[in-house]
Amino acid sequence: MEGTQKFLRNYVADAGSLDELRDDAARTAAWNPRPIRAALRAIDALISDPPRDGTLSWIVEFDAGWVLDDPSDSGAIEFLYRITEVLREVLDRAQR
Repeated sequence: MEGTQKFLRNYVADAGSLDELRDDAARTAAWNPRPIRAALRAIDALISDPPRDGTLSWIVEFDAGWVLDDPSDSGAIEFLYRITEVLREVLDRAQR
């Protein structure tokens, strides 16, 4: 969970949109894709084995600084999944 929280604080909290996150992550991946790969692994692990109730919604709200339309853990999983899609796209483009 710590890797996800670190990524949310360092990248997502500063982004105003997923497009902005994509741009920031792409800049990082262009010179060093390791932090983006590590974030993707951490988020995937968290989605596949979520912590106790309320934790995911809490980290999205407080670590990412995003208020979701669906503030439940299900909404947080959906949001985190969208982030993994962005990161996969960024890494795919960086490998070309």
